[in-house]
Amino acid sequence: MALTRKFLKKFLKLARKPIFFIPTAIVIVLIVIIAARSGGKTEYSFVVAKRGDLVQEVSVTGRVKASEDVDLTFERTGTVAQIYKDVGDSVNAGDSIVSLRSSDILALLNQAQAQAAGYRPAQGKVCP
Repeated sequence: MALTRKFLKKFLKLARKPIFFIPTAIVIVLIVIIAARSGGKTEYSFVVAKRGDLVQEVSVTGRVKASEDVDLTFERTGTVAQIYKDVGDSVNAGDSIVSLRSSDILALLNQAQAQAAGYRPAQGKVCP
């Protein structure tokens, strides 16, 4: 309690001196001036929200990489006769992508038939 009274007496003596009073008065005046200038009305603007599509355009340079790569495998070899899909077209399971030239398939068929005819044993002969 005695410490608080001593502090109060020292503070009051200091507050009466011009070195303390003048800077304090200047700070208070500045605070009042700043508050008076910015104390005007605050303006608000309102906008009605509408539903719509958001469009964002991006312009970049570089290469586009597919999200999924698929390696193609075929049952037989041959020359491509017709291409049904282009690069970038969507393909569903079972869709034809290309067709092979039928002359290549006919040649394979004739070759298989000739080989089969060569392996037939003659009638009455027994293979060892």
